[in-house]
Amino acid sequence: MQTIIIIDQDTESNSQLEKILAPSYRVIEASDNKRGIEFVRSALPDLIIVGLEIEDLESFDALKQIQKDPMIKDTPVLGLFRDADRKFIIDSSRKYGIVEHIFKPVNKYELIPKIKELIEVSKLNQSSKIISRKNHIVVERPLDNLIKISFKSGLKKYVLPEIKTVLNPEFLKALSTKECCLDIRDLPELTKEEMGILDKIIPIFGNKKISIIAGKHLGTIISSSNLEERTHIFMSLEDFVVFIKNKS
Repeated sequence: MQTIIIIDQDTESNSQLEKILAPSYRVIEASDNKRGIEFVRSALPDLIIVGLEIEDLESFDALKQIQKDPMIKDTPVLGLFRDADRKFIIDSSRKYGIVEHIFKPVNKYELIPKIKELIEVSKLNQSSKIISRKNHIVVERPLDNLIKISFKSGLKKYVLPEIKTVLNPEFLKALSTKECCLDIRDLPELTKEEMGILDKIIPIFGNKKISIIAGKHLGTIISSSNLEERTHIFMSLEDFVVFIKNKS
């Protein structure tokens, strides 16, 4: 199920959109721009809907943050405008990375086709990223005592063939004195089959209780596996870093 994040201070509009979209999509709603951007960075959604008004400079700052962040800058953005701002849309919306727009009050029969179109754009963006990647497992050290292992593409087709090369005995031995997390936020989907694969990957780390940065897959992991009992699970990297600092 694709994920859509709505960022709009208009709570009534948020509720209307959520009611329309929830039957077909995973919907996360934020009425605060700062919190909304945090959700976007954590969940890496398939589509972002942003409520905008010419007078509300903070909402446009949020768009600038999206454009500057390499992890989310290619995510399609649907601008949600008042009818009074129609001229602004024609003149400037592309400058802010807005791919499509719609006016309030939202017309369901106008909204749904645009959502479907933008979701397809998102799928194409993800596919081209996967095809262009040389490595589908990326190892990073965001902190001195922390190793982050990111699974960037589908587990079955792309990650599994690299597992033995990357997670070799020497590497696993080096992890014994470090905090370790698996970042699965970039996985396009976490199907039942891929949940089974993830379940088999965890024991590779032995008795070490590792952490998972789940993003939009958090609900799937909690509802359809027992990984919560065997690992620490977090929505975002920031949540995990706070956890590490509180331990030390």
